[in-house]
Amino acid sequence: MELEIDELKTLTFSKKVDLPKGINKLELNELVFNKSPMFVCSPNKDSFKLSPLLVEKFQINMEKCLKNLLYIQNNIKKIEAKVQSMYKNEGERGPSNDVDQSLYDGFISNSDRTKCNQIQTLSVAEIEHFKPNFEDKKLTKLFLNFKARNYPQLLNELEQEQRRQRELAEAQRQQESRDRERQRQIEAANAAAAELASSEFEMVQSGMAIIQQAVQSVWSRPPSARNGMRAILQIRMLPTGELIDAVITESSGDPAFDRSAENAVYSAAPFRELQALPSNVFNENFRSLSLIFQPEDLLN
Repeated sequence: MELEIDELKTLTFSKKVDLPKGINKLELNELVFNKSPMFVCSPNKDSFKLSPLLVEKFQINMEKCLKNLLYIQNNIKKIEAKVQSMYKNEGERGPSNDVDQSLYDGFISNSDRTKCNQIQTLSVAEIEHFKPNFEDKKLTKLFLNFKARNYPQLLNELEQEQRRQRELAEAQRQQESRDRERQRQIEAANAAAAELASSEFEMVQSGMAIIQQAVQSVWSRPPSARNGMRAILQIRMLPTGELIDAVITESSGDPAFDRSAENAVYSAAPFRELQALPSNVFNENFRSLSLIFQPEDLLN
């Protein structure tokens, strides 16, 4: 009830895939007396006599049903107004910018209908000089289109120029429409790419944290470890999280420190949680990566 009409329309009539992430469609159902399978009516506005068998069979929460009924009864006018506004003009066709399609925007008058019927009986010579004074001015444009398509030789210079201008305007309108659609697609693609990038970044950060925590928990620093020491290991893994190898690419200068780093990686493996990563994320970030070992910290 607190939502605006436009918001309700969006949540009701939009496809689920078009709604923002985490937003669900409204569960709005229509009940038709001669189609819906079951209605329960009662002369009493605050009670319904249903047998315990039916209540149990259909798993009906009578307390919740009566609470919802009371809310509807107390807000019936507001609910009616909201629903009527949601469906008002729904499906009605708006005016068309296209001259030919505009014929379907509405009915034409009897006078204009008579002129349209008369055009169908005219000879080519009569059509050339026929000047219908339509009440609906869009029919004048339609008549010009009719002549241009079927009898282009009948157009005078003014009519030819009018048609040329209309064609230019229509071409520009269509180009603008294509440009808008292209821009919409670009924005949608950028939004999807940004969401995917954000999701991939979160997966990478989570995977790195898993490896760091696992290695950190088993790393036993040797007594010879000193602040400022640093060893870098290049590790290679399978998509299953199993370790292929771990190679020292930058020694700390202390053999015991280097061995402790290697032992920590082999002890922590395999990193089974990495199996859940998409293949592209694993291949780009985890198939081969460097781990930095320092006495005071373990960094990737």
